[in-house]
Amino acid sequence: MAGASYGHQVDHYVLGETSYPLLGGLTDQSWWLVETEAGGTCWADGKVVSVQGDFERLPVVTSPPIPSATPTVTPQTPGVYYILISKDTGGPIGCGDSMVKYYPGVWVKGDLEDDILGALNALFSNHNEYVNGFYNPMYKSDLRAKSVEVVGGEVIVQLGGTFVRPKDTCESQRMRAQVWYTVSQFSSTRAIIYLNRALLGDLLVVAK
Repeated sequence: MAGASYGHQVDHYVLGETSYPLLGGLTDQSWWLVETEAGGTCWADGKVVSVQGDFERLPVVTSPPIPSATPTVTPQTPGVYYILISKDTGGPIGCGDSMVKYYPGVWVKGDLEDDILGALNALFSNHNEYVNGFYNPMYKSDLRAKSVEVVGGEVIVQLGGTFVRPKDTCESQRMRAQVWYTVSQFSSTRAIIYLNRALLGDLLVVAK
């Protein structure tokens, strides 16, 4: 499911432009029951969501909750995001994968350096292999974004920590997309990323 502006069940809400697992829905598809990130459930109005996948086999739920007041619409872009990978979806990333934006709840500060640091460190602090069903290629590494500078029209990012190199070309391309597209949300300027004084791009090369 994507594009949900809000959901409703007591104080549970879902964010826009985010995918959530479907648990069921009404016969007329006017309301959908989704699983939230916190493991709870939330009702989402069918007029403000788009549903993907084979949802015809989902359980039919007979009685959605009725909101007691008009729900508050959350911002469509809650802040910075980082990239996760949707495997084997026919996309251009890796070996037929797609990219998914994941919003960790870090708000945009309006400062290029601080925002890139916030996005990367949110990514690197997540050591789960899968997040809401989407793959996190960097989950094995223990990294930290230390500094970001704009030098001569280029964004220079310095990382530190321990990096687990990719096992194959597919994994290398997933890692590259995850890190570079996370950085590029703030600037179209070319990013040069170092890890412990080595170019991260060089470390992503898989030996043949």
